[in-house]
Amino acid sequence: MSRNFDRSLLLAGSRIGRSVAAISAVVALQVILGCGARDSGPDAVARPAPTPASAAAPTANDTPRSVLPPRPAASVEPPGHDDHAAPTKSAKASAAPAVAAGFAKAWVRRELPAQQWHAGVARWCEPGFAKLLTTTDPRNLPSTRVTGKPKAVRAPANRSAEYTVATDSGTLSVVLTDWQGTWRVTGNAYEPRP
Repeated sequence: MSRNFDRSLLLAGSRIGRSVAAISAVVALQVILGCGARDSGPDAVARPAPTPASAAAPTANDTPRSVLPPRPAASVEPPGHDDHAAPTKSAKASAAPAVAAGFAKAWVRRELPAQQWHAGVARWCEPGFAKLLTTTDPRNLPSTRVTGKPKAVRAPANRSAEYTVATDSGTLSVVLTDWQGTWRVTGNAYEPRP
């Protein structure tokens, strides 16, 4: 009996072995040919056919290929005749000093709670700079009042300007940018009085 049982196992083993080998061959063929079920259907992604190793080897005459996306073509319109959307209206140069003064007056209000101080300065700022100022603790600011009018360090030109404003403890520099047709603060610096 044990001989028959051993022989049955041997036959079953060889049948199973052949089945496993056949299934492995089919799977390997699908992988090589790219015929897997996961690549079919409406969401399948097209893939280039594999190339033989000899065809993929570069030669001295090959042109290097970029992996970056292609750049858009340059505009062919002559200057002044561009077909792109026109920029928004420009901010009036005469409005820039008032924005610098308004920001300075809000900036020196260090006695206010942080949220209230931030709301006061944010109304004068470009949104990104206003967000950056949320990290400022107004209690750490040195000035308590503005003592002078804005003076142009760089008069409004090319959509930007810079002013200094005297305070009771030093000078506040205010950088402005023409942002969507209005002057907005995009930077500031403080220099204490010597």
